[in-house]
Amino acid sequence: VSPICKRAAIFTLGMKTKPEETVAKLIKTACAGIGTDETLLTACIVRYQPILREVALAHVELYEKTLHERIRSETSGNYKTVLLAVLDKMFPEEDTSSGLRSSFLGTNKVMPVPKRR
Repeated sequence: VSPICKRAAIFTLGMKTKPEETVAKLIKTACAGIGTDETLLTACIVRYQPILREVALAHVELYEKTLHERIRSETSGNYKTVLLAVLDKMFPEEDTSSGLRSSFLGTNKVMPVPKRR
């Protein structure tokens, strides 16, 4: 099996079993290394809007960093402004900020998903 097919199969399985974690990892991948894969990052933010709140919480659990923090540190200019505006419109940063995060890290509690507005 080719490496591309293997990655596609793993991604598909991840999207069926734990879509929020899979997209959180995809966002991290878009920001990894030198430069940001703006196409992949934009696709994640736009395509997965219906589950983006859950993705944001999964991102905090996996990387101890909010999506807002990641966007701020990995992007710049108008692109950064637009992505942060989209995230802020969907959910304020405090929904996934350190106050909520710190109460669940290091425990076996399940982090609740905030209600949509």
